[in-house]
Amino acid sequence: MEHASTKGEGGAKAWRAVLVGAVVVGTLGIAVLILSGCGDDAAADDLGTDLGMDGATSPDGGGAETVSFPDCPSDIWEGLADYDDVGELTECPADEPVAASLFQLGGVTIDNNGASLTPCVAALCDATYVYVASNRLPHYDFVQTTPNALVEALTVQRIPREPTPLPENAAATNAATADGCIDGYEQHVMAPGNATAQEPSGLCANGGALALIEALAGGRADYQGIACLGGVGFLISGAPVFGPNEAANPDPWGNPAATAPETAAGGEGALDLCGGHTANEMHYHYVAEACFERDVVTGAPATSYVEAAERWNLADELNGDCTEASGILGWSYDGYPIKGPCACMARGADGACTDLRRATSSWTYDGLGAWEAESGLPSDGALDLERTACDSNADCPDADYRCTWALNAGEGGVTPAKQCVLIDYGWCGNRYAERAEVAGRVFLDRCNGVESADGYAYHATASFPHLQGCYRGVPAEQAGGGMMGGGGMGGGGMGGGPPGG
Repeated sequence: MEHASTKGEGGAKAWRAVLVGAVVVGTLGIAVLILSGCGDDAAADDLGTDLGMDGATSPDGGGAETVSFPDCPSDIWEGLADYDDVGELTECPADEPVAASLFQLGGVTIDNNGASLTPCVAALCDATYVYVASNRLPHYDFVQTTPNALVEALTVQRIPREPTPLPENAAATNAATADGCIDGYEQHVMAPGNATAQEPSGLCANGGALALIEALAGGRADYQGIACLGGVGFLISGAPVFGPNEAANPDPWGNPAATAPETAAGGEGALDLCGGHTANEMHYHYVAEACFERDVVTGAPATSYVEAAERWNLADELNGDCTEASGILGWSYDGYPIKGPCACMARGADGACTDLRRATSSWTYDGLGAWEAESGLPSDGALDLERTACDSNADCPDADYRCTWALNAGEGGVTPAKQCVLIDYGWCGNRYAERAEVAGRVFLDRCNGVESADGYAYHATASFPHLQGCYRGVPAEQAGGGMMGGGGMGGGGMGGGPPGG
């Protein structure tokens, strides 16, 4: 990865009058035609400048009134035409947290199996939403873990500038008693090579909105299920965030993060060591915080893939001590941030953190076999490997399993343990339970979030659901109904023979 710092001049842009005027009269399609209708490369370059994407005047405020971004393709904003309710667009204010948190990628190029690509992310605001445009490329040299090629995919995603908590829904499904996983269990026992027609748990949405409810010690909690397949948010690179499962084939509704190695020495699993891979395009199922560190002065990525990967240690991600509160890694479609695994739960009068804790998932790996009692169908040894202690993948001699660290219910709420984990039916092998407070940890809610001293946020965790298990706020409608590409990995899958050692 190469990076060259670029600076540009702020101030009002001529493009704004064109774009805003078109939006005001309700002809956004015409605005996009104007913006993308340049006939040569020089004109396209001029257009990129007119769009206000000539570099950050100051990514962290520094006296600038707005946040601007590096050069992007002239057609980066074409996706605005897919929204019919866009208001008057301007560069986002310098104190707008979404825009201010994004990478500044000017001058960054990445290697794509010998070819060079230029990642891009930019933001514009209207009164209601932040619109984030990107070409959905990683900000680091591509590491191929699936058969699918890395391709650019221009996308405009949006989130509300002010999150709205979900209202109560009388028709909501009780998340605590959802029993669709019985179908997944029985399918695996009777025909493990085939998948259920849809993700069976009932905890993610197979289409349309899924309202969920739960009774907790503090009272009623309302959630909305994330899409079983598709985007739930985006990272500060602009690349999309997906839920914790793949598609039906070749590993039925499996959890790709279960293939993560213990350290970088183990190589990549189904995901690279930042948590991403390619299907229809690049997307992420978990996030290694080190990969998304941001230079506080320039806003550029602070670490290369190699540097970040060297710091990967799965056991430490689950159980290590925190030294500082994590920053923002991305944003959910409901407007709440996605942060790293360390949360500040209290701050002093001077703003210093006085209660720093490791954000810990409240989901534990109970295994798919835990549904045998509810089903009544004997497993007949089909799931005997689940949760058995292991030292390496050789101790889990089945392509559907990996020897990895996972959380079990136990003393102190959860106990990290190295064990044979079934990749298939990720939602069904893991179960949520409300946890009691433990020193040094803060247990996250069903959605993998918590209200901290800095407000509500989802947190990246090395255990299920990794980034987000549901929405706590009302998600913004996305172009195309919110489905941001497929969730499968093509023909390669996560299976095959388990790697040695």
